[in-house]
Amino acid sequence: MQQTSWSRLIAAIGFLVACAVGVLTNIITESFSWTVSVALGVLVVVGMILAGLQVAGRSARVEQRIGWRARLADSPTVAAGDATVDDRISGRGDVERSGIDVETGKVTRRVRGKVAGSGITIKK
Repeated sequence: MQQTSWSRLIAAIGFLVACAVGVLTNIITESFSWTVSVALGVLVVVGMILAGLQVAGRSARVEQRIGWRARLADSPTVAAGDATVDDRISGRGDVERSGIDVETGKVTRRVRGKVAGSGITIKK
């Protein structure tokens, strides 16, 4: 399943859990029941887990490829979350003022030409 579909599925299930919590809250305020109270607690925990899964599943993949004797200039890459950045500058292309800035993840840069003012920063 693709990342986008997975996120949508988790969001939809999270919405249904929130609706169920609302219904059970309405029932529990009518007349107290231990069964309904436990079911409400379980749904709240499930909703918290689903919210955590949705956030934890976010990642980014960035690919930049330029061809023969081309130049990549003034094109910084900034990625949030767990990112995979793959720069392939083939055919003696040059990179100028095009840094890579990510929170966590893997960064690969392949350059045969010159690199100037284009640092790589991984924050952890």
